[in-house]
Amino acid sequence: DEFSKLWTEKYGTSPGTMPSARKNQDMAYSILDSIYRRGLLKPDPVIDGKDPDFGIILLKNNAATEKQLSDFFSLQQASAYIFLQLSRAEHTDQDLLSALLVNHLAYDVTFDKTKTDSEIKKALEGISFSKGMVQRGEEIISRGQVVNNDDFMILESLKENYEKQFGTPEAIYSIILGQAILISISILVLALFLHVYRKDIFANNKKIILILLLILSMVITAAMVIKYDAIYIQLVPICMVPVMIRAFFDTRLALFVHLITIILTGFLVPNGFQFVFLQLLAGIIAIMSVKRMEHRSQFFFTAFWIFLMYMATFTGLTLIQGGQIREISGTVVTNLAINASLILFAYPMIFVLEKAFGIITDVTLIELGNSNNKLLRELAHKAPGTFQHSLQVANLAEEVMYAIGGNALLIRVGALYHDIGKMDMPQYYIENQVTGFNPHEEMTYEESATIIVSHVIRGVEKAKRYNLPEEIIDFIRTHHGTRRMEYFYIKHQQDNPLDQVDEQVFTYPGPKPFSRETAVVMMADSVEAASRSLQ
Repeated sequence: DEFSKLWTEKYGTSPGTMPSARKNQDMAYSILDSIYRRGLLKPDPVIDGKDPDFGIILLKNNAATEKQLSDFFSLQQASAYIFLQLSRAEHTDQDLLSALLVNHLAYDVTFDKTKTDSEIKKALEGISFSKGMVQRGEEIISRGQVVNNDDFMILESLKENYEKQFGTPEAIYSIILGQAILISISILVLALFLHVYRKDIFANNKKIILILLLILSMVITAAMVIKYDAIYIQLVPICMVPVMIRAFFDTRLALFVHLITIILTGFLVPNGFQFVFLQLLAGIIAIMSVKRMEHRSQFFFTAFWIFLMYMATFTGLTLIQGGQIREISGTVVTNLAINASLILFAYPMIFVLEKAFGIITDVTLIELGNSNNKLLRELAHKAPGTFQHSLQVANLAEEVMYAIGGNALLIRVGALYHDIGKMDMPQYYIENQVTGFNPHEEMTYEESATIIVSHVIRGVEKAKRYNLPEEIIDFIRTHHGTRRMEYFYIKHQQDNPLDQVDEQVFTYPGPKPFSRETAVVMMADSVEAASRSLQ
């Protein structure tokens, strides 16, 4: 249609031009037919820059034919072919036909990515990764036999086929269901243990989250390492979990959490029993070595004892399996040494988790119990009598804890800080009145009581400004409980027998002590204060 239009515009419609028009049109058809018989190939990144002899498969009418890139026209080659053919033809309008033909070129050979990917997948599925043949019941290799290349290929083929059997959707769903059941049972057992033996932890969401976070992070780490290469499982510091649990809680919970962690991880490793046995013994040694975390050097001793236990247990397992000590390679020793060394990272991790979850550890208590601590130095400078009183209360309370059982370190630190509220007005407390002047003699009993009671509230506020842990602040809140200030209360009644007494003015805000540590500090505080009035 376009040819007729262009020809008419240029030559008119006279009958004399019709034979020439028919000849030019036939020439155009002939050139196009030559191009499309060969094929006009559409550019694509798959073939860009390839050599002319690069092979492709041409699919036409559901029949595949092997071709080379040179068998097809590109757009530039087709344009050049048009100009060449027109230059050789006589009595043709080269300008009209060349422009018309080039403008009407269309790609008829294109890259089919979907079909290509399908054929590649089909070809890959047809490749056999197995080598060798083994009859049912035939022994592949016996214990102690040297594995040669052929045996190794057969073993690898057996592994590939075995794993392929579990790659079906039904098998995958079954495995996931089984894993979910076992994980749920393990977590349920942990919850029951906490509910029965550690109700205080079971009722504290932060502590529950911390325990689950430590377990989950270690299991995920082990799973990622195994997915990369199971041989590196020896590098995963499983014993870091019981060390950190022991730092925050106690040895019994640390051991139980360690059991849950290695049981869950044992489902992932190739030799589960050996892994669980090795980690169980190493974990017990780790927990025993950090029974009292009073020095940072304990982490180095813990890493050392863990490494020795790893080596002793691994040597025993090697010998019991029919091997020899010389079979323990240097790589294994290095991996176990690195594993034990990673325990040292528990120290900074404990600090991070302390700040994140607000849970205090022995390491922090030791730092807070240092008399050179900024807040304690301020107390000793502003209220030296109160500081000496706090030291005496700390000594008394600590001895009681050793006798009846409890956290002696916590109670000592709590006792040191229980009266820090007195440093704002130290002269109003008898232990600081070294000049013999008592300002209460110039005040009413209500005013005196208000000042004395306020040291509890002031102490709590000061402790929060210095970012003391809540466990320490509890000692400040509870060391007088909700008791009444009997001295000023009785004096007020004696001097004002007809007045109605507001007991709230003479009563401490509380709360009452709620642990054996806070209760002992209250009693030790009363005993030490009473002893000052004795001749």
